[in-house]
Amino acid sequence: MGTKLRPPSTRTAIWRIALRTSPLMWVSMTAFMMVVDGQSLPRGAAVAAVVALGGLAAWATYHSVSRRNDGLAAFIFVGFPITASLGDHWSDLPLEKALTGPVVTAVIMVVLQVFIGVATRLFYGEARDGKEQRAGPPLWDSDLDPPPSG
Repeated sequence: MGTKLRPPSTRTAIWRIALRTSPLMWVSMTAFMMVVDGQSLPRGAAVAAVVALGGLAAWATYHSVSRRNDGLAAFIFVGFPITASLGDHWSDLPLEKALTGPVVTAVIMVVLQVFIGVATRLFYGEARDGKEQRAGPPLWDSDLDPPPSG
């Protein structure tokens, strides 16, 4: 009567990592905005939320378009331009106006991920489409990792 649990698929494991990365990015960016930029908790948390959600959206877009299980660096790829888009006097603006630049930048970065995902799929996707991946740990990749032991 015992149910045997299967290990999660690679896709499930990657999504779990991405969904855990988003709140971690939010917390770390909130701390960064408060400590380094001297912002209040609400302002720092608001910008950090745009970074975290923009990073998740960018990664999900890349992941869906390229059909690859990599690209978690998209979280960081989105974070730098968003914080750079704030400008020098963003703390003088009302929060709604201050967030306009980061939100527009996040949208641009998500759209850019579509092109990166398409390019990645064109260059690397065709070589892997016909290959069957052997069973191994959830994040094991038959093209990159040595054969699993055992």
